[in-house]
Amino acid sequence: MQSVPVRLTFGLLLLALARYCPAQPATTRTIDLSTPRAAAQALWQGIYANDADAVAKVLEAPGGEELTTSIAQLLVAGKRLSDVAAKRFGKGPEPIGRTMLDPNDLAKLDAAKVDIKGDTATIEIDPRAKPMTFHQTNGNWRLVVTDYANAKPQDLPRQIKLLKEMTSALNESAKELEAGKYATPQEAERYVQDRLHAVMMETYRPPTQPTTAPATRP
Repeated sequence: MQSVPVRLTFGLLLLALARYCPAQPATTRTIDLSTPRAAAQALWQGIYANDADAVAKVLEAPGGEELTTSIAQLLVAGKRLSDVAAKRFGKGPEPIGRTMLDPNDLAKLDAAKVDIKGDTATIEIDPRAKPMTFHQTNGNWRLVVTDYANAKPQDLPRQIKLLKEMTSALNESAKELEAGKYATPQEAERYVQDRLHAVMMETYRPPTQPTTAPATRP
């Protein structure tokens, strides 16, 4: 179960941040969902601008607005942590110390394979990674996050709770980085991973079973 949140945090984020485009203020940016490629770029723009509301508008999930909002906030929190780490330690080779935007990937979205079949489309940015799946509703294309969020109806409350707590963990880690708490990127990465692991363990901890055995006499 632990692989789902990690893939959501980093895998989807890395797939989304595939094309450079200057960030615009949230109040003036137009969200273009007219094509799958445009929707993917809109997703990147929203994350790059730390605009969770804009990111949520590009996402589609069976859990509705609460789930997409929670995912959007998590993606933005991951980007913020990456930015703070890059500012604190520089853009070195360590994952915590570099931004999620790789200059070598700037043209990948333009060159990506787009396969449209009816109201469903996939974008394959990297043949080694899972394609991004988009669904069209009323002329707008949105990223389907079911595969990333593991959003089965019966699991939605716990999944949303997990997303929110992971967002809080990432934001708290970013604050600590800004305050200079960690001396090296390796130390920061270790604490971030431990904090996320603790959140996942707490969320998926089996409920404690009451003891039914009769009390024994002394």
